[in-house]
Amino acid sequence: MATTHHMAYSTTHNMAPDAAHGTMARSVAHKGTATLETERLTLRRFAPGDAGAMFRNWASDPDVTEFLTWPPHASVAASAQILSEWAAGYARPDCYNWAIALRQGGGEPIGSISVTETDEKTA
Repeated sequence: MATTHHMAYSTTHNMAPDAAHGTMARSVAHKGTATLETERLTLRRFAPGDAGAMFRNWASDPDVTEFLTWPPHASVAASAQILSEWAAGYARPDCYNWAIALRQGGGEPIGSISVTETDEKTA
C-alpha cells in the first residue's frame, strides 16, 4: 500500500526584518517541481495519464487518506480533476507537488509528496 507523505523542508534563507510581525521575514529562491531521482525512485510532476494509477494505488483508500487534507476519491474522474488543478499550479515556481514513482516498473505513480508553506500563527 502506498502512502502520501507531507514533507517539512529546510533551506538557507535570506533573512530580513519584518516589522509588522516582530520577526525575521525570509525569502526563498523557489525552483518549482523539478524532477528528482534516487537509485530507486523518481519524483516528478504529475501527468494527466496518472489519474488511474493515483486512484488505484492510494487516492481511493480511506486508510491512506485518513490524515490528509482531502477525502478518498470516489472515482478516477475525481483523481483526474485534482491532477488538472495540480498541473495548473506547476506554472508557479513556488509549487512543489511530486508524483512518487518507482524507477523500475514503468514509472507508475505509487504516491505523492508536496511541500506547503504554513503560517504557524494561523494554522
